[in-house]
Amino acid sequence: LLKWFLADLEAPSDGFRHLAEQAEKHFQSAMAHMTGIEEELQRDVARAATALIRKNKVEVRRLTLKAVERHATREGAEDLYWLLGRASEGQEAGMAFSRAIDLRPSHLPALFSRAIYNFTNRRYDSAIADLGVIVRLYPYVAEAYGERGLARWFNRDQNGAMADLDHCLALNPKLAWAFCMRAKLYFAQSNLERSLADFNDAIRLDPAMALAYAGRSQVRLAMEDLTGAADDAERAVTLAPEHYESHEARGRVRLARGEPGALAEWDTAVELAPADPPLRCRRAFVRFLQGNT
Repeated sequence: LLKWFLADLEAPSDGFRHLAEQAEKHFQSAMAHMTGIEEELQRDVARAATALIRKNKVEVRRLTLKAVERHATREGAEDLYWLLGRASEGQEAGMAFSRAIDLRPSHLPALFSRAIYNFTNRRYDSAIADLGVIVRLYPYVAEAYGERGLARWFNRDQNGAMADLDHCLALNPKLAWAFCMRAKLYFAQSNLERSLADFNDAIRLDPAMALAYAGRSQVRLAMEDLTGAADDAERAVTLAPEHYESHEARGRVRLARGEPGALAEWDTAVELAPADPPLRCRRAFVRFLQGNT
């Protein structure tokens, strides 16, 4: 389950699906051999975990809410609370993760999940704190360094972010998303050559990562490779038309080429991410450049 959870931090892939299938088989096998009242909690955890792997959150909530009534403070109940958090939204999710951590402060999936919950809610210091606990207790978990690097970057600590991403990739050089994040950080530091190299590695490891193509398009545009930038932007839109980054990448290329439709791409991007103030600011600047105020 832990391997599946860490794989779930990335976009689904063949490897991800293989781990999900493995985890489900392990739980099905475990349930077949469980007998007796003393194993009732483990059976409830296995059922809920199987439902989570199958992405049936309604069933996860049904199973875990019923189970925590019976096992609220028993050893192993922390797994139920973590599973409940994974199937919940908003404050309910955060409270469930915290309850799991209260019961077992070293619960890796709950610490990770609460860190991601806090990051999503822009509580970067809290996310960094939970990820710090993970790297202290489990220094071999590369994903923890990568996620902390991302949180530090958003918390305006570029040096700490770079150190964490470097450590992450030293532990696991097969994490495409970590290469992508480090590439974006290199670009923010105007280190175009290293940014390009990391985007290349991200795409080599995950050829379907639209975010990497959108990012590489921006780097190539800065390097005055308009053809390469255009190719990458089109690839990003083809792979993930639902991502605002894809349309913004194509908008940048059209703006640089003086082609029509640049502003329309930013309009689409804002429609996809209406709660992103920096994106709206970038669209306003494009409007200014085109004399459309």
